[in-house]
Amino acid sequence: VSFLALSTFLSRRREARRDMERPAAHASRLARGGAWRAEVQVAVRLAVDCGKAMRDCLQKKVVWKDDSSIDPVTATDKENEQRVIAGLRAAFPTHEIIGEESAAARAQQQLPPATLTVEDAPTWIVDPIDGTTNFVYGIKLSCVSLGFCVGRQPVLGVVYDPYADELFVAAKGEGAYLNGARLCIDPAKSLKESMVLFELGYERSQAGLDRILNGLKALLLHGTRATRTLGTAVLSLCWVASGRANAYYTGLSGEGGKPWDYAAGTIIAMEAGAKFCNLQGGPFDIEGPSCLCASSNDLAQEILSVLKSV
Repeated sequence: VSFLALSTFLSRRREARRDMERPAAHASRLARGGAWRAEVQVAVRLAVDCGKAMRDCLQKKVVWKDDSSIDPVTATDKENEQRVIAGLRAAFPTHEIIGEESAAARAQQQLPPATLTVEDAPTWIVDPIDGTTNFVYGIKLSCVSLGFCVGRQPVLGVVYDPYADELFVAAKGEGAYLNGARLCIDPAKSLKESMVLFELGYERSQAGLDRILNGLKALLLHGTRATRTLGTAVLSLCWVASGRANAYYTGLSGEGGKPWDYAAGTIIAMEAGAKFCNLQGGPFDIEGPSCLCASSNDLAQEILSVLKSV
């Protein structure tokens, strides 16, 4: 998977980014082949194409999804999703596709959301730009995310950060890779040695914000080394996978993430060795309301214990 993803990635990047100042990433210990060879090639190609569109169109006109003006969608979001859907349908006509922007359009039409079932055909879950608010404000923390699920479970993830020029890719049972180099979590076992990432999401109620901020306060008073919020759930999971952070959580109050926030990042973090559960300590579900990703079971249990107090 890594060799295939990297070769496709570098080939596409040479075509699309000849003016880049950053040199091509060197990679070693490459894994070859894999169960999802064709899917990897197509997903990497589409992710890099979408990343180029993000760089070329950093601050275009914004259209807001609703009157609350807290959840933006740009022309680039829509164009990227259309590009991905067209590419996936051409390559895999029997696969299902769930995209963030098409899901938003269904909601506006008061249609029921698309959901995953065990009986579904293999399904791609696409976030054309994760971290759109960052993108709108020119903060270079956003990415393209393509997850592939079979029987409701993520089996392949491709995430491209066009600003850092980083390609994260993983397939079930084959490891996780960053620009071809094998990823492994930083196995912190306690909050005192951990960087913890979190998301506020779109919670705006007094009670909800109080609970979120009280949770953050409890973690810091407990001795957590550091906390950060990136504004992108997908990159947060990838940063845990790469050892840049030790845990990530969302959904302490109100709405947590959506399947497109989790599908690709989950398999990348899992294949790097991260542990997952929900904030009640039960099994994690990409369609569930909360997520905790940690670099060890000990760390996950400590975080759960602290957050249960708020």
